[in-house]
Amino acid sequence: MKAHIAYFDVLRVIAIFAVIILHVAVAHYNEINIFSFNWEMSNMWSSLVRWGVPVFVMISGALFLDPAREIDLHKLYSKNILHIGIILIFWSICYAGLGFLIGSSKGNIEKLITHTVLGNFHLWFLYMLLGLYIIIPLLRPICKDTKLIRYFLVLSIFFSFLVPTIIDILTGLDLIMPDSIFAKTLLVINQLLNDQIHFHFTVGYVAYFVLGYFLHKITLLPYQRKIIYILGILGGSFTIFFSRSISHIAQTPFNIYSNLTLNVLCESVAVFIFVKFHLNILPSKLLTIFNYLAKRVLGIYLIHTAVQSCLSKINISSTSFNPLISIPLIALLIFGLSWIGTEIIRKIPWLGKRII
Repeated sequence: MKAHIAYFDVLRVIAIFAVIILHVAVAHYNEINIFSFNWEMSNMWSSLVRWGVPVFVMISGALFLDPAREIDLHKLYSKNILHIGIILIFWSICYAGLGFLIGSSKGNIEKLITHTVLGNFHLWFLYMLLGLYIIIPLLRPICKDTKLIRYFLVLSIFFSFLVPTIIDILTGLDLIMPDSIFAKTLLVINQLLNDQIHFHFTVGYVAYFVLGYFLHKITLLPYQRKIIYILGILGGSFTIFFSRSISHIAQTPFNIYSNLTLNVLCESVAVFIFVKFHLNILPSKLLTIFNYLAKRVLGIYLIHTAVQSCLSKINISSTSFNPLISIPLIALLIFGLSWIGTEIIRKIPWLGKRII
């Protein structure tokens, strides 16, 4: 039996809380005045918790790409991929049906079909996870070779993070200086990548997937960890202030929040490493609580947007009161209600544990 990895439980719980904070913070991002305190707080909170989804992906990579774990195609498809598929079908139908009956797409057959096929906005994560699961057999041999995995990560950092960050920065600069050299540079970069190189192998969330395994196995000296933490702080700060500056100058919302940017990468790695080296020795009772909650994280993720939508209908949102505290407090409320909902669903005979 494989040893339980306690710090993964901690990462899962804080990552789902980060995701909920993000969804609360951005709910009115494009609606409120960008010069208002509410927008400033929305920008700040959403900038600081962008690491939630990347951390989830890194945990999955650390587990599924470990050569010590036996995974064959039959088990991968009959257990892991099938489970995600069932969850996607069930919850896509649920959210699409609710939208058709009482939501914004009420009575709209076309939207019912679209939402059933594509799922609610937050279910994109499961579609992305399916794509990663499918290529696990191709990635595992890479992770067995130290040189190959380092080469893979170098390519990933360049194509998955550095280039998109440059593009985002140029986009922001072009927004405040229209018809400048920045727009022409953007066109050249996009043409080079899409029409010339056609490089896709290490692009996207596969980078976080492989990085998760690498970070899980690597040993870092204290000074190396401090450098990572500093980069994480700088990444979060850059996310806040660049998004704020461009938005204010252009007088329209702009962000550099993409998970596939260097700034968010730095945040994500810093959180992963900090928890790995500092929160893996918590008191046993606390670790037991994290382990209990970690088993409910998928359910909380699946239903939290429905809970958030219900709360917004009774005017409980980030703009209800001071967003500096309303955003984390409402996120905590959504977390708690989603946990209760998950416990109720888990008790449904046969079906419960198959759909969360």
